[in-house]
Amino acid sequence: MRLLPYGEGVRTFLWVLHAVCVLVHGLSGVAGLYFAGDASGTRWLVYETPEYYSNATNFADAAGGDATCGFDAGDFEIRYSTQCGTRWNSYVALGVIEIVTALFHAWYIVELLEPRWLPPWALWQTTNAHPVRWIEYGVTATVYSLATVVGTGVRSLPAVLALGLALPGMQGCGALAELLHARSKKGAADLAGLKWSAFALGWLPQMAVFAVVALSLGTATGDVVVADDGATRHFSGWVVQSAFYFLHYMTFPLIFFLNAANKIKEFWFVELWYVAASVSAKLALFWLVTSTVREYVEDFGAAAASGVQWATVRAFAIVIPLALAIGLPLSAAFLFRDTGASAKARGAPAGAPAGASLPLLGRLAAESLNVRARTPGLRL
Repeated sequence: MRLLPYGEGVRTFLWVLHAVCVLVHGLSGVAGLYFAGDASGTRWLVYETPEYYSNATNFADAAGGDATCGFDAGDFEIRYSTQCGTRWNSYVALGVIEIVTALFHAWYIVELLEPRWLPPWALWQTTNAHPVRWIEYGVTATVYSLATVVGTGVRSLPAVLALGLALPGMQGCGALAELLHARSKKGAADLAGLKWSAFALGWLPQMAVFAVVALSLGTATGDVVVADDGATRHFSGWVVQSAFYFLHYMTFPLIFFLNAANKIKEFWFVELWYVAASVSAKLALFWLVTSTVREYVEDFGAAAASGVQWATVRAFAIVIPLALAIGLPLSAAFLFRDTGASAKARGAPAGAPAGASLPLLGRLAAESLNVRARTPGLRL
């Protein structure tokens, strides 16, 4: 299928989509800060320090038996004590990040409606690269990854800090790879190979996060609820949350791959697909993390029962974002496909504005059909 070049209709579709994203993320941010009213979402991030060294075989007795963990290496033993480092509150973190995301989408509206206010490097419409988007991901995607890591039971402050520093670097590699691809399309053939190197380099920290989450789930960390009667039972919410974290975060490298492999000719469609993937991933993970934490602490008895069916909330957090992730790109591809038709062929009265006799979405498509320049579009 061929897509129309960037035109007025596409621009209108995109800025309306960004406006909806401002509303959605703003409301999610308010909800997150509302949930932060109680302390049930707070977790201590810890680090372990050596507490005692000994080569005595009766180390446990010498240490008084109060060391938390240790290992033997022949006759030499090291014991560690767990120190609390800082607090992590998923509600606060995700609430703030959702509001930050809303502000970024407001900026994207400015990019579309008032491009003359911005420097040339920021205009993806002409550069076919969008560095501001990667800056947003460096902040927002990192926090959502950390929320997933902490949600699966990881409490190591060094691990969280390491991932928190590495993940923005991954987005930097994505920005560099996208820029190199844009330059290579303009004739800089020597840059074509470098984009794949930057892409591969960026995958390393993301694979580290995937490995940490998978390891935590594999060892059932954070999976057990201790009931009031002392009985234990398993809690599957973390598995659902993590599975859809994998699914949504695999969408972004897929989009980049299709763009870098020249399977998508119109960069506005790349941009729209990123927006659809981003809003669906954040919407899903916000409510998956929030509902999972709430259900877990209520089952554990750390918070009063709210009566909310959190499993139902998780179901909606799965279905609705997936519908957005699939439906938005398909709708745009259908509306702005290049059929070779003209506004007159669509039945607009002579002298009437293009699309005047059509409903809103039809008018958006008709406006784009006024663009005379034709370039190849999306290959399916």
